[in-house]
Amino acid sequence: MTTIALIFLSLAVLLVLHIYLARKRPGFALISCPLSIAIVFFYFGVNLNLPEELVMLFLLLSLLTFAVTLITVLITPARDDDSNYWPRTAAKWIIVFLSLIGLLLLTAYAFPPGIILFPVLIASLIAHQATSRKATALYIVSTIGTCMRQNLPLAMALQNEAGQQTDTQARTLRRISQWLVKGYNISDAIKLGYPKCPPDILAMLTVAEKTNQLPQAAKTIEAELIQKGQENTKIKPFDPVYPVTVLVIAFLIMSGLMVFIVPTFAEVLMDVSEGKASLPVPTQILLNITSFIFRANVFLILFCLLVIIGGIATYVRYRPRRPEKPRLLSKIFDTCKWHLPILHWFELNYSTLRTIGVMRTFLQAGCTVNQMIANAINLDINYCFRKRLARWLEKVEHGENISDSAKKCGIGKSIAWAFDEKINRGNTPAILEMLEDFYRSTYKYRINITGSITEPVMVLMLGAMVGFVVYAMFLPMVNMILITAGDYIP
Repeated sequence: MTTIALIFLSLAVLLVLHIYLARKRPGFALISCPLSIAIVFFYFGVNLNLPEELVMLFLLLSLLTFAVTLITVLITPARDDDSNYWPRTAAKWIIVFLSLIGLLLLTAYAFPPGIILFPVLIASLIAHQATSRKATALYIVSTIGTCMRQNLPLAMALQNEAGQQTDTQARTLRRISQWLVKGYNISDAIKLGYPKCPPDILAMLTVAEKTNQLPQAAKTIEAELIQKGQENTKIKPFDPVYPVTVLVIAFLIMSGLMVFIVPTFAEVLMDVSEGKASLPVPTQILLNITSFIFRANVFLILFCLLVIIGGIATYVRYRPRRPEKPRLLSKIFDTCKWHLPILHWFELNYSTLRTIGVMRTFLQAGCTVNQMIANAINLDINYCFRKRLARWLEKVEHGENISDSAKKCGIGKSIAWAFDEKINRGNTPAILEMLEDFYRSTYKYRINITGSITEPVMVLMLGAMVGFVVYAMFLPMVNMILITAGDYIP
């Protein structure tokens, strides 16, 4: 009885302590809560040799303590400084992760076929998070652009717009306003107060601030974000998610049939034919594949690889990039896309399009070629193309010809032609504007052509795979009918 009282007293003290810490020091509460629970558990569970029932009770109460700590951190109003912002985000993601794991285990226990819907739930959460980020970016950019076009004091206008609201958008506006009050320029204040700002938007605002064109840039960015949002809501004749969904469902149905139904058919077929018949070759191939996949070790390895690859791909796809200091994964993925046959053209065309637009803007603002190239390097473009721009800047600063050095560094013949003083003296901005329109239309045309070719090919491949699976699954039934019909029909 004394041991049980000590356990309850210890957990009660830990609960009260971590609720207090979650209100005052949320980061310390998140780190210390599992550590303190582990220390108490080691003391009572190991040193006192508790029975199994008390150990299970202690684990349940410990999970309750940790859950209450997480919820307290989550509902505590976050402060506007960055040091008190990350605990709330961490608590939110820990709760989401634990909830998904609990839902998966409950579904697997209560209704195993419901596991099929679990990937759909994960995809929906990821899509919701991506949509929320786009909505936040649109709200922040439109608010800043509106305040600047009305010539309002930006820091005061953002603070008034945020008001007393506690949502993510209001907290972001307040943080940007605080950095502006401290004397930072607009691009640096957005970078510090809105760390999740998309790199394309941040790069465009940085370039526009140096050329005193921030209101126009904000208006352009707002129009592009609205256009992208409208394109996502349009009905498409072919959705890339469709073949993936069909393949997953077909694989699950095929696996169930191959594991539980087809082996029984094989035994019945052997008995009916007195050992003279066997499974058809297509059915045997599918049976070998499914039996290999559903081995314990192979299935676990494949599942872990799928989760790891999907997690890394999702992280790389939706995390903010750092054009000024790319991460290792960004360098790896950019290098892979740069050297792949089809993706290389799209990466080169997109990077050239963004570079030409920035060059034209800076030349019209009266900047030098060195400044123009240096600011183009800060764009969110492919890492390999950015290295070419860095080499071009180095050659230009050493006094080499602008056009010739552009050809040597692989920047492109079109840009080299635009800066050729022998042919286009004084017409470089106009030529760059023409090249920008040409690259933009060519890029969109190639995307439409690629989609028009890829979509029918994917549908044909999907139909062939599904047809082969159906043929292989129903072929044993046909053979059994033929054998039994031969026995009874003279």
